[in-house]
Amino acid sequence: MADGDGKDRKSLDHGRFTALVGVIYYVSFAAHFTFIFVFWLVDKPTLGAFNVASVAIIASAIFAHRRGRVALGFALYTFEIVAHAAVATYVLGWQSGLFVYVSIPLMVVFFLPDTRPGAKLALSALLLALMIGIIAMSFVMPATNPYPSPLQEFSFVGNFVFMAAVNGAFALVFAQAVQAAEDGLQAANARLQHFAGAVSELLDPMLVGKLRTGADLSSDVRYLTVLFADLAGSTKLSQEMDDGAFGRMIDRFAAEMHAIIKRHGGFVEDISGDGILAYVGNFESGGPEEDAGAVVRMAVEMQQTLRDLNVGFAAEYDLPSPLQMRIGISSGEAFVGKSSGVRAIYTANGESVNLGAKLEQALKTLEPPDGILISQTTAGLIGADETDLTEHTLQIGGRSHAAFSVDC
Repeated sequence: MADGDGKDRKSLDHGRFTALVGVIYYVSFAAHFTFIFVFWLVDKPTLGAFNVASVAIIASAIFAHRRGRVALGFALYTFEIVAHAAVATYVLGWQSGLFVYVSIPLMVVFFLPDTRPGAKLALSALLLALMIGIIAMSFVMPATNPYPSPLQEFSFVGNFVFMAAVNGAFALVFAQAVQAAEDGLQAANARLQHFAGAVSELLDPMLVGKLRTGADLSSDVRYLTVLFADLAGSTKLSQEMDDGAFGRMIDRFAAEMHAIIKRHGGFVEDISGDGILAYVGNFESGGPEEDAGAVVRMAVEMQQTLRDLNVGFAAEYDLPSPLQMRIGISSGEAFVGKSSGVRAIYTANGESVNLGAKLEQALKTLEPPDGILISQTTAGLIGADETDLTEHTLQIGGRSHAAFSVDC
């Protein structure tokens, strides 16, 4: 069971227990309060005074429970039940309602929250032993001041009716508490699902899934294949187009690119306008070769999809020229995970990541200034025999680098 489910179950257990004592404590209080006047009417002031003590103990149990001292409240209530059963049996006889005294504590014990089954069983056995001892006492030591026979029968039947009423009231309140708890859990789950859906629109679903399962997102060294993509000439195009039209076009472009990346198992770290950063290997990896191949296939599909989008964009937005996209890809070890700080982000850092960004920018020096440019390491991973590659020697960051453009 997940931690969240366990907490929900504990909350439900507390709701059930509160419903139970909410009935039994108050009904017991009312019953003993009534017996004060009953014993006064039948001229048994000693038993009336004993019920005054019972009312005081139960009132203390209610007060303790409402103050959050559940264990103390239960202990006071159990003491009152056992003491009352012993005294009533000794004075009046077992007909005074011993089965009431047995069933109520056992019911309370059964629904005690946060209690191990073994502890519940031991506590139930102790209560039963006490009550059996009280029954035995009634045979060895007959009642000192029993009810007259008709009153005994009335007491026996009355206690039986009282017990049935308590059980009925408890069943009603218990059912209402369970329904309310379940309704609350369903509402909370619906809110959680809505929140997760909203977050998934802002963060990559892979990351959201890891957050929901409590996965360790601390930074670690992973072998990644990184993709940087950016539209060429988008700034000039935004100045020539209506803001609303340009925004809708870029939204459509980003949505299509995002879908392609996810189909190939990529993680999207960021989509800022027409710029995209994605990589494979951080959460799910088929190994460096498979990851590199997935990213290159992803980039080829992105370029092919952009060409298809341009047909629709030209008709809908009267584009002066087709959109062009630069994609840089590199492979290597990177430090990836949750950054530290006040506002932590999930990000990848390292020389291989920087190289991917530089390869995307280096496409500006080639003709045409778009396409896919991959690092020498990535080319070695995917195999030149499987992909049509053209080698270039580029000056990147003051150093000479071999890079390869991909035919798409």
